[in-house]
Amino acid sequence: ATADKKNVLMLVADDLRPQLNKAYGQSQMVTPHLDKLAASSLVFDRAYTNFAICSPSRNSFMSGRVPDKTRVWNFINYFRQSGVDGPEDWLSFPEFFKSQGYVVLGHGKMYHPGKPPNNDEPKSWTQRKHASVPDQ
Repeated sequence: ATADKKNVLMLVADDLRPQLNKAYGQSQMVTPHLDKLAASSLVFDRAYTNFAICSPSRNSFMSGRVPDKTRVWNFINYFRQSGVDGPEDWLSFPEFFKSQGYVVLGHGKMYHPGKPPNNDEPKSWTQRKHASVPDQ
């Protein structure tokens, strides 16, 4: 990112409760590194889901559209194939940052495995060979 752009780090956790010490006051937890990060970060203290199973919820979160728009209510479809209003033209959440010149990297299950194919790469993610970060 250029000097006028803020760095953005988004941590997405699957199937977890807010059990961090500093961020959520759970004193039984020992999370010193995450506590340090939370002390200088924006912490969200309300979480909602618009669908109770992961694939529709992930497609909704990553596309910015509710399941009624994405037409994803199962583990078969994905937002680029089954939505209404031109889903092939929708910018995903990471794709928006990529279109603004950010290096966008993801790891793990951001989308449901295989939905969309190849985790929506290269549309949503910076290709490793073009990223200015070392291989890990």
